[in-house]
Amino acid sequence: ESIGTRINVLRTEQALARSPRVIATACPYCALMIDDGLKSLNRDGEVVARDLAELVAEALAAPIRSGRT
Repeated sequence: ESIGTRINVLRTEQALARSPRVIATACPYCALMIDDGLKSLNRDGEVVARDLAELVAEALAAPIRSGRT
């Protein structure tokens, strides 16, 4: 990759165009690629890369707020 934009930076820029707080990925390689892209673009402090499985596990562990007692 010596010509043009590195793929990790390009994909991260594409995701950042949507102004996310979190970028979800479904594979370990993509998570590393996005994380490296965030670091290259100096955005790693404001946007995080998370695995989809992490987000699902976190959502399942969250208390249910249905308003019922």
